[in-house]
Amino acid sequence: MDLCKIKTFRMAAVMLNFNKAAEALNLAQSTVSAQVKSLEDELGELLFKRIHKKIVLTDAGETMLFYANKMLSIEEEARANISNKLSPVGTIRLLVPEAVASTYLPGVLNKYLSLHPFVNFDISNCSQSGLENELRTESVDFAFIFSKHIDSINLHSEIVLVEDFVIVTRADSYLSSKIDVDISDLNGQTVLLPKAGCGHGLLLKQMLNLDIVKPSSVIESTSVEAIKNYIKENDCIAVLPRISIQDELLKKHIVELDWPNKLTIEVIMVWHKNRILSPTLLDFMELARNMRD
Repeated sequence: MDLCKIKTFRMAAVMLNFNKAAEALNLAQSTVSAQVKSLEDELGELLFKRIHKKIVLTDAGETMLFYANKMLSIEEEARANISNKLSPVGTIRLLVPEAVASTYLPGVLNKYLSLHPFVNFDISNCSQSGLENELRTESVDFAFIFSKHIDSINLHSEIVLVEDFVIVTRADSYLSSKIDVDISDLNGQTVLLPKAGCGHGLLLKQMLNLDIVKPSSVIESTSVEAIKNYIKENDCIAVLPRISIQDELLKKHIVELDWPNKLTIEVIMVWHKNRILSPTLLDFMELARNMRD
């Protein structure tokens, strides 16, 4: 089997969209379709079927995806071993919210790479959309999400952090000197939140009762830095993890509001129940469990 076709098939199986697979692989959509068709002809089985303008894997496609992951993993290992790298090799693929990736993850990676210097990492911002499929197909090994738990019998999760969130505004805002700020002060305000795909956006909306109060606008972003820069220049309120904004609070570029209720959200590590955890993955899990140290 041609590994190029297998790589194309795996991307299409993960994306469940030939156009998106083509963009990710920098190929024409017609090339993706042709390579998948060629692989189907070789196997004598359809790998995808179309349902209501969407594509899904057939039973044969599910089986092929399992073996595609194995074959491509063996290819990566072979390339590394032929290059005389005796330490464990491979790529660990993570989904991590920016606040965790920028604050805690560097320490974990530093410790991990001292143990396994030839292991690669592929790190993306988190998204709960399609998360179970990405973990099932092993296009992602672990995801880190702000949540108490994950509602799926196919996924395992455990709490690795408990993070404090703070409500902040620019230093010269009229709210900065107000005592006993409450949810009524959110009425008519522009409110900035971390994007819901990371898990905390929806939780924060519930904790702030945004279904009751009426902000003038709610802006969500996956970028903590973008939110910090926006609030320095505009009269608004933002909710951010305390750890990601400590320097700005110390320098008094922004100020924390005296909010009546503490906002704390757990960070959970998530993986698929059928994932075979190699020694290199187990080593990463152990370090991730102690990422605050």
